[in-house]
Amino acid sequence: MRRPPLLLMDEPAAGLINSEVDEIDHLVRLLAKELNVAIVIVEHRIELLDTIADRVLVMDVGEVIAQGQMRDILADARVRAAYFDNLGAEH
Repeated sequence: MRRPPLLLMDEPAAGLINSEVDEIDHLVRLLAKELNVAIVIVEHRIELLDTIADRVLVMDVGEVIAQGQMRDILADARVRAAYFDNLGAEH
């Protein structure tokens, strides 16, 4: 297929340095906007998601705990408890 309607990406920024993350950001924007491709990304690098995501869905232990825009996600108490409050602790 030359122009798929949907692209699935799993951790595209894993192991990359910041300048490489910027390149991924540019590529994702290009695909989404200029080629009209819908993109679903599984990613833990919030700085990447913050710049490119129209909508965010957060899961914890297989359950959806929040969805919406990034600013709302980051303020959500369930998201903070699952991902930020216990950094370094096993979940």
